Formats: sequence, C-alpha cells, structure tokens
Amino acid sequence: MSVPPENHHAGNAPKSLRVAIPALLIVLASGLVGYGISNLTKRSQETNLVSLSAKQARHVKAEFETAESDRAGRYVRELLGRQIDVPAIEDAELTGVSIHDAGDGAKIPVLMYRNTDESGNIVLYAYSYAFLDIHGRRFQLASDVLERIEAEDLFELRNSGEANVLIWRQRDDIFIAIAESGSEALENRIRAFSQPAP
Repeated sequence: MSVPPENHHAGNAPKSLRVAIPALLIVLASGLVGYGISNLTKRSQETNLVSLSAKQARHVKAEFETAESDRAGRYVRELLGRQIDVPAIEDAELTGVSIHDAGDGAKIPVLMYRNTDESGNIVLYAYSYAFLDIHGRRFQLASDVLERIEAEDLFELRNSGEANVLIWRQRDDIFIAIAESGSEALENRIRAFSQPAP
C-alpha cells in the first residue's frame, strides 16, 4: 500500500490564521473605537446648546424688525405662546426678533441687537427650562453651566472658539448671548440694565 505524500503546508495554514485573525480583529476594533469616538464627539457638538448657538448666530436674520422690547415680546408670545422678558443691554439697541426652527417642534426665540458704537452685533437665544425638559435628548447644557446659573445674578462666560458667549438665567428663561465683543464687558452692560426678579 502506498503512503500519501506528506503535506508540509498543513501545519503552516492554521499558524498563519492564528496570527492573521487577531491582527485583523485589532484593526477592526481600532476602527470601531475611532468611529465611535468620532460619532460621540460629533453628537456632543450637535447637542451642545453653546456650540450650536455660536455656530448658527452668524446666519440669523430678523423676521420681525423692531427696536421695542414690548413688540418683540408680543411677537414671540403670538407665535409660540411663550412669555419672555426681553433683556435690555447698555449701549446696544434691539433691532429685531426671529424664531429659529430646529426641527421636531423645537422653536427658539432669537433676539438681535446692534452695539451703538458700531463695534458689532449681539445675537441672543432665549431658551428655557421647559425647552430643556421637552427637547433634552437633542439639546443640552452642561451640568456645570446649569449649576452656575441657578442664581439669577450669576453669569457664565464661555469661548466657543468662534465667538464670545455669555449665559445667564432670568426667571425661567435661559439666555445665551453670542457677541463679537468681550463677554465680560457684555456682562457688565447687561447688569447695568438688569432689574432684580420680584
């Protein structure tokens, strides 16, 4: 009886696979981790109200032009059924108001101001605690920001990388101001016209 020839490659194939499969798994795992981190970072930027507000501010146009805070407040009330106290800012004049539609029923009043010294504009988003309760899965404020603005007389300063950002609370309204000028100077200008809540 003839003996079949030995297959010298039989033992090599499994060994090659033992080396190749773990290497392939490492590459796949690294790719998935990288993709996950990228998506998480992107989602974080997409849901962070500070980043979103700063990014959108340059594209905002007034739907209703007015220099009167009462008329701007009435416009918001008629369209959204929401009462807001339009902030006054020292050395800046109100120029108009818009309603930003972020989709899925998320609508945000946006107030526009012009500095009287022609140093640039201020865009003011008027969010609220009710807005965060309803749309909190899509739009969020960092917990440290919410803690900071628990007291009405405290402001939070941020730099989004694109603009100076000032955040504060007035009753149930949460304002995010996007300014070309320094946010610390803007804080002082808002304080100068602020009235304590009754």
